[in-house]
Amino acid sequence: MKSFTVKRTISATLFGLGILIGMAGCVVYPMAVFTVGANDSSQEVFGITLVFLSLFPMSILALRFRMLAGCTMLFVPCFYIYSSFAQRAFMINVRHFPQPPIDSKQIIGSFVLTWPYVVLGAFSVLTAMLRWPSVVRWPTWFPRPKSTE
Repeated sequence: MKSFTVKRTISATLFGLGILIGMAGCVVYPMAVFTVGANDSSQEVFGITLVFLSLFPMSILALRFRMLAGCTMLFVPCFYIYSSFAQRAFMINVRHFPQPPIDSKQIIGSFVLTWPYVVLGAFSVLTAMLRWPSVVRWPTWFPRPKSTE
């Protein structure tokens, strides 16, 4: 019984930090979107929106549905990297602005905004596979339906 309490406390702490970082992302988001203009592709705008606004609800979702939230959290950095490449192609092919070649610093620099997603997503998926208890349990005052089998 004590190990379940420790596991729930660790999960609640990490997801609580994710909620705080997600709230900070929601505060920063209007400043990031303020600069969106004609030179931005729709993929980039959606990628920025996903990065800044999805950590808060995904951390709340992870309190109960760990695997679903973890898979979604791991999807966000992948889409953000894709949106960076799509923006680059948009600038070259549509706007006809020359772009310098892509190097590893730019790809690694994409992880500056998405490291909480990688950490929390990996933690969520691994602990779901190890069958850690969820932080939030369903209320017990509702009777569960009895099976007829």
